[in-house]
Amino acid sequence: MASDFATAGVNPAAGDGAVGEENEENILRAHYLRGLEVVKAGLARWYV
Repeated sequence: MASDFATAGVNPAAGDGAVGEENEENILRAHYLRGLEVVKAGLARWYV
Protein backbone atom coordinates (compact mmCIF):
# COMPACT_ATOMS: atom_id res chain seq x y z
CA MET A 1 0.00 0.00 0.00
CA ALA A 2 2.88 2.36 0.72
CA SER A 3 4.05 1.99 -2.87
CA ASP A 4 0.58 3.02 -4.07
CA PHE A 5 0.82 6.24 -2.09
CA ALA A 6 4.32 6.88 -3.41
CA THR A 7 3.20 6.27 -6.98
CA ALA A 8 0.19 8.53 -6.63
CA GLY A 9 2.28 11.28 -5.04
CA VAL A 10 0.15 11.18 -1.90
CA ASN A 11 1.66 11.46 1.54
CA PRO A 12 -0.77 9.86 4.01
CA ALA A 13 1.30 11.08 6.95
CA ALA A 14 0.66 14.65 5.83
CA GLY A 15 -3.07 14.00 5.57
CA ASP A 16 -3.06 14.50 1.79
CA GLY A 17 -5.06 11.38 0.95
CA ALA A 18 -8.80 10.90 0.83
CA VAL A 19 -10.34 8.00 2.71
CA GLY A 20 -11.58 4.65 1.41
CA GLU A 21 -12.91 4.25 -2.12
CA GLU A 22 -12.26 7.86 -3.05
CA ASN A 23 -8.57 7.36 -2.30
CA GLU A 24 -8.46 4.21 -4.46
CA GLU A 25 -10.04 6.23 -7.25
CA ASN A 26 -7.36 8.91 -6.91
CA ILE A 27 -4.61 6.30 -7.00
CA LEU A 28 -6.11 4.66 -10.10
CA ARG A 29 -6.45 8.06 -11.76
CA ALA A 30 -2.80 8.83 -10.98
CA HIS A 31 -1.71 5.49 -12.49
CA TYR A 32 -3.84 6.15 -15.58
CA LEU A 33 -2.47 9.67 -16.05
CA ARG A 34 1.10 8.41 -15.57
CA GLY A 35 0.42 5.77 -18.22
CA LEU A 36 -0.75 8.45 -20.64
CA GLU A 37 2.44 10.42 -20.02
CA VAL A 38 4.53 7.34 -20.77
CA VAL A 39 2.61 6.69 -24.00
CA LYS A 40 2.91 10.33 -25.09
CA ALA A 41 6.65 10.29 -24.38
CA GLY A 42 7.02 7.09 -26.41
CA LEU A 43 5.06 8.52 -29.34
CA ALA A 44 7.02 11.76 -29.20
CA ARG A 45 10.24 9.79 -29.71
CA TRP A 46 8.89 8.28 -32.92
CA TYR A 47 7.25 11.37 -34.40
CA VAL A 48 9.75 14.11 -33.64
